[in-house]
Amino acid sequence: MPEADRGPSFRFYTAGFFLFFGFVFLVYSIERTQTVELISVYTILFALYLWCLLNRDEYSFNQWKTLAAVIRLSLLFAIPALSDDFYRFIWDGRLLTNGINPFSELPVFFMNPDNQVPGLTADLFSKLNSPEYFTIYPPLNQFIFWMSALIGGDSILASVIVMRLFLLAAEIGTIWLFPVVLDQYGLSRKLSLIYLLNPIVIIETVGNLHFEGMMFFFVLLALWLMNKNKLVVSALSMTLAICTKLIPLIFLIFLPKPYSFRRMLVYYGVTSAALIVIFFPLIDLELIRNFGSSVSLYFQRFEFNGSFYLILREIGFAFSGYNMIQQIGRGLVIFTFLAIMALAFWPFGKKAILTDQLFFALGIYFMMSTTVHPWYVITVLGLSAFTRYKSPILWSFLIFLTYIGYTADGFDLPLWVLFVEYGLVYGMFLFELSKQFGWWARLKPQPK
Repeated sequence: MPEADRGPSFRFYTAGFFLFFGFVFLVYSIERTQTVELISVYTILFALYLWCLLNRDEYSFNQWKTLAAVIRLSLLFAIPALSDDFYRFIWDGRLLTNGINPFSELPVFFMNPDNQVPGLTADLFSKLNSPEYFTIYPPLNQFIFWMSALIGGDSILASVIVMRLFLLAAEIGTIWLFPVVLDQYGLSRKLSLIYLLNPIVIIETVGNLHFEGMMFFFVLLALWLMNKNKLVVSALSMTLAICTKLIPLIFLIFLPKPYSFRRMLVYYGVTSAALIVIFFPLIDLELIRNFGSSVSLYFQRFEFNGSFYLILREIGFAFSGYNMIQQIGRGLVIFTFLAIMALAFWPFGKKAILTDQLFFALGIYFMMSTTVHPWYVITVLGLSAFTRYKSPILWSFLIFLTYIGYTADGFDLPLWVLFVEYGLVYGMFLFELSKQFGWWARLKPQPK
């Protein structure tokens, strides 16, 4: 029977019903310290997600897209319960509405009676998770924070709703655009369901207000436009991705494809000019000094769910007796840079596939990172739809187990979680590589 003639069945409605109410229950009702409830509901959602992937050809793509959109829209009025990052978003937004550069001072500065700013209350300050660090959010985020504070005023919920509307717009854009880009690469549109129905994508973007979903939309848009040979607007879209999260900077070395001096000149020229224009309203000595300080501290002081870093940290403890994160962090940054450069300039010949290169580059970055939060997997999961490698699907389940570390007394992640997470994910990835002999041939330099 043609796809268009297949109507929704009892099984589709049942799965959709439980997915819908499962997401609503988790996002609206469960705190991150409720470990048993949180992991149980997430496991059920993930099992339903796998059922959807396995049965994706039984129902029309429009039905799946509608389900993905309805679930996201249902979360509009939730206050994030699994992440407190949004309080810093609101803090930065309220600074901007008062004409203050959010990169200028640490939050504690505004707790001094002589430096008080309307809206920056002691209660809001107490909810910040990193008040001792300067903000690290790029200009597009800051614009959204400013809009949320401008429209939301003193209301936390109203500010959250405004930010979520921006994220919902990006996610709806992805629901429309993802299958179109897959078409360009000769792939099934329904592979986009790997991203569109994935629990961690929905929970961490729309639910917890993390901007990886918006960044991924702009990356998709840049790919779509580049494939249509619209280099200028593709470069502008990639600029917006960078201004949402800095991570897409590592993608620039692979763009534009196919390479030519003219295309590279146009792409890098437009991207550079656009970055200068967008950053210009916030550019001053404070931004350069304080933003750079925060990025540096991110690699040399923060540690959360790192994989190779965990091994190196234990080796460092054995030899030095203390945590050598500063030295290890610098070394991992250098190694990541060299590895991505090698990936970009290795003579793959005509077999090089851009989406594969972006996938591997991001994978290398996360493998070597000292900090890998659950929402970081979103972009690598989306890119996996273009590749043979589906281990990120497994990762999107296992990385959620890091929420086990949150308790009423603080955060303490058991080591067994990391061993289970990375042992299974890397094991599956190596298994996938062993099945794809073409991957080994791709590493072999191609003759001229």
